[in-house]
Amino acid sequence: ALVGRGFTAYALVRESVDAEKLVAKFRKDIEKDQVYAERTRAKLANEGFLASAPAEVVAREREKLAEAEARAAKLARFVEELA
Repeated sequence: ALVGRGFTAYALVRESVDAEKLVAKFRKDIEKDQVYAERTRAKLANEGFLASAPAEVVAREREKLAEAEARAAKLARFVEELA
């Protein structure tokens, strides 16, 4: 997999990859993204954090949350396709 800011490229040939191993890796990555997203949601729901953190920090946390959710959703689609 080639991953960079703003793009992800996967070139899979089912016969040349261990689909079971790849699905396991993707599921682990999904779980990590989901745990991170849950922690970030809790932080953003904390009124104390919102009141004391600079607006740029709050915006960055919201952006990172959106990225983690998007990554988890994308990997979930890959898992569906490989399973």
